[in-house]
Amino acid sequence: MIESSARFAAAQRIARQIRRFPDLEIAQPDESSLSQRDAALAHAITDVVLRRWLTLRTAIEPHLQKPWPALDPSVTALLLTTAAQLLFMDRIPAHAAVHEAVELAPAMGAARAGGLINAISRRVSELRGSPGSWDPSRTDSIPAAEGGGLALNRGILSEDPLIRLSQATSIGIATIRRWHRDRGWEEALRRARHSLTHAPTIIFGAPSDSPCCSPHREQGAMVFRGDRTSLKALLSSAPPARVQDPTSARAVPITRALSPGLIVDACAGRGTKTRQLAELHPHARIIATDIDARRRSALTEVAQSYPQVEVVPPGSLQRETGAVDLLLLDVPCSNSGVLARRLEARYRLNERSMKDLVDLQRQIIADHVSLVRPGGHLCYATCSIEPEENQRQVEWIMKWHPFSLTASHSSEVEGGPDETDECYQDGGFVALLERSAAKH
Repeated sequence: MIESSARFAAAQRIARQIRRFPDLEIAQPDESSLSQRDAALAHAITDVVLRRWLTLRTAIEPHLQKPWPALDPSVTALLLTTAAQLLFMDRIPAHAAVHEAVELAPAMGAARAGGLINAISRRVSELRGSPGSWDPSRTDSIPAAEGGGLALNRGILSEDPLIRLSQATSIGIATIRRWHRDRGWEEALRRARHSLTHAPTIIFGAPSDSPCCSPHREQGAMVFRGDRTSLKALLSSAPPARVQDPTSARAVPITRALSPGLIVDACAGRGTKTRQLAELHPHARIIATDIDARRRSALTEVAQSYPQVEVVPPGSLQRETGAVDLLLLDVPCSNSGVLARRLEARYRLNERSMKDLVDLQRQIIADHVSLVRPGGHLCYATCSIEPEENQRQVEWIMKWHPFSLTASHSSEVEGGPDETDECYQDGGFVALLERSAAKH
């Protein structure tokens, strides 16, 4: 049945995303009715569309007779998922991808669009040339996530180098312009290329002889190459093991020299850094919370393995005002250092969203700094590589609150499609600040 096919599941998922673009949500295709093989294909198609959205749109849009935003989301979804297969999934026969897209149109509520989908998909299919190297200066060359590039049979990209880089690597133009402004062309190019990488699963705390693992260049880290079942088995057999990127793993160790009695992890998410805090400071009492109830549920599971961890609702933190030795604020951010992992974040950053994020971060800081006792410390962390969210926020903290900077560390994205997984890392920032002992 069409309704139980991989392509139908992927198209349904993308249709929902189209209604949200560029503010995409974190979600996967509905695989409840799919075989394991079809579920894998649905995930693969969805991943390519989310990772290469702007490139696919650039290939499709010239053949439309109406503006892109005016298309029915179901039609757009079928065009995107089919183009993803035609351009980036060379093991799928082109005729099969096009035929099933046409067959899916009625089930997607777009029965009259079959001819349009067929015609445009065939035009996109004609674009695909031969594998080779990527030349960012050409309008007929796009990069491949696995390394190298793909020559197109005609130029479709912009003559403007920044717009062309945005289209080729599928990073929002506002982000490309920001990176070019702050760091220059070569760094913007390197970051954009990095974002296409299929980020590896990296594990800390696993035994050195763990199956399906090889050493990462970061001490204590391993690259995992097995399937989900094997990963779950490994994590269950080695309780200290955790999935975490090296950059994220560096945030908590900046507090190594401290001896806190009371720690608050106020934006704890699912508790990866909470576990690090418990292991690095085993004699501390740790209070962890998160504004999201589902993430607090995951935190509760973490607390079962660490008796010193207490999970509380966010509103109950104020009872610890002035008593906290170490406050960790791993704040919501643009995710610009993790775009290879967080595909839904690739398109949403612009000047307005950055201002909103900066304001949110400052509100979170202002709401929590009173918890820190005089002489205590604030650890501020992001997975961003944007100065406004990092160094400038530290400057703001020190201007408006009685804190001084003790240490900070910025991590750039590293590794890319042409490099080994052992070189990969996300980008991010961490700073440790001490509260003045004097009363204000």
